[in-house]
Amino acid sequence: MSALYLGLDCSTQAIKLSVIDEHLSELQEFADVSTVTFESLGDQDGPFLARGADGDSLSVTTPTRLWVRAFDTLLDRLKQANFPFDRVVAVSGSGQQHGSVYWTKGSQEKLSALDERKTFYEQSHDWFSTPQSPIWMDSSTHANCVELEKLVGSQQLAALTGSVAYERFTVHQIRKIAQKTPKVMENTEEISLVSSFLASLLCGRYVPIDWADGSGMNMMSLREKKWDVGISQWAAASLAQDTLADKIRQPVAAHERVGKISEYLVRRYGFSSSCEVIAFSGDNPCSLAGVGLSLPEGEVAVSLGTSDTVFGPLLHPHPSEEGHVFVSPIDPEGYMAMLCYKNGSLTRQSIRDDYADGSWEEFDRILSSTTVGNNGQIGFYFKEAEITPRSHPGYHRFDHEGKRLSEFTSPRDNVRAVVEGQFLSFWNHCEKIGLTGIKQILVTGGASRNTCILEVLANVFGAKVLTSSMGPNSACLGAAYRAAHGYRCLKEEKFVPFEEVVGGIVHSRSVIEPNMEAHEVYQKMLSNYERLEGQVRFQ
Repeated sequence: MSALYLGLDCSTQAIKLSVIDEHLSELQEFADVSTVTFESLGDQDGPFLARGADGDSLSVTTPTRLWVRAFDTLLDRLKQANFPFDRVVAVSGSGQQHGSVYWTKGSQEKLSALDERKTFYEQSHDWFSTPQSPIWMDSSTHANCVELEKLVGSQQLAALTGSVAYERFTVHQIRKIAQKTPKVMENTEEISLVSSFLASLLCGRYVPIDWADGSGMNMMSLREKKWDVGISQWAAASLAQDTLADKIRQPVAAHERVGKISEYLVRRYGFSSSCEVIAFSGDNPCSLAGVGLSLPEGEVAVSLGTSDTVFGPLLHPHPSEEGHVFVSPIDPEGYMAMLCYKNGSLTRQSIRDDYADGSWEEFDRILSSTTVGNNGQIGFYFKEAEITPRSHPGYHRFDHEGKRLSEFTSPRDNVRAVVEGQFLSFWNHCEKIGLTGIKQILVTGGASRNTCILEVLANVFGAKVLTSSMGPNSACLGAAYRAAHGYRCLKEEKFVPFEEVVGGIVHSRSVIEPNMEAHEVYQKMLSNYERLEGQVRFQ
């Protein structure tokens, strides 16, 4: 029987599993039991998105033990479906980025001595020094972000850690807890990200964070790949120790083995005792692995969903005050750049409802019948506060001379403006963070099925656009690929290029070629777009 590799993914709303065989083909026979939504588990531990649980209306957390219970449920369902745990040779995983877990003192000893007759959940009542885990949706740490940028400098912080200070980044959550509830931090034995938390459950002991997910904390030096001493001292706030060194072990490369499967899981579910656990990483880094992007540069992935993201591989990091640069999850010498936009499909849908009779067919008809470049008109549509660029909610329209308008002369021009404006932003900010010379774009997400929108994307970048057949599970599948890759590196006792392991996998299908005459129109618009963007960002 062929060996199997598992990829786990703990996202905002569910925990999922992908299974691939030694030929890297995805097994579908367990698909019906491979996802556990948090909502389906009820409110036994509290709502899975808890707003204001600590008294701050801007905080968003998840009960840590809910993740534990969901993991139990997933494993139990697989067991009931006669999943062949004994064939699994390696496991890796993906976790929602920035979320953090606080293990109470003595928890590692308990993890290493679990009773296989009981679930993780039944034995976890005293594992965590705070019952709630801050997650990426939290925006309660603005004051800490301002403080750190004043201490280090915004561009200097980006150059050091890959990003300026963002409320959702983990170091600000750590400092908030250290400041507001110092006893919680004093009782904390280990701090994990969601990714390394899951890996710790698998190994029966604490394991380190990987470099790629650690890049999303505002605390790791991109070039040294270690926690920055000055920032960790700042995060510790008023604690007796000078740094967090005794609470967060140094990070490791994403392909490294962090341990073997625990004896508890061997006895309870039938895993092989030789099963390896490869470092878990964040969902965005795992998505890069899942869609198969690797060096050389010139290819990016675009996800057109509730939020829009753009990411791609880099050989040399170019951090700026917008976007993020992470260490690559598939190449220890490489990097990945990423742009995040809060205003994605829901904002496009709002424009559809207001100007296209609530119909995507009418939206597409208007988009196809209006002039490329919208006669020089430019729009910025922020239904929610935007992070690229940092802007307050609001709609901003400008004519071809850059004069601000309350509405376009032809209101239907909003349809083209919302699409062109977003893609001009992609192109503008890709250049700033080092994603240059783009020749090919792989598109995922709900809007990837809309040919009219994709034609505009191809024309703005002057690049070929391919759609992905992978569906919504790129992070989960990417984790499974990373398990196979890490296992190969372990067996050969050296780093093996990721593309040598998974290079033959193809998940793209239809292709849209750019219209280079249209691209020339967008080239002429870009400088004006950048100037107007400066007017709508908040200072």
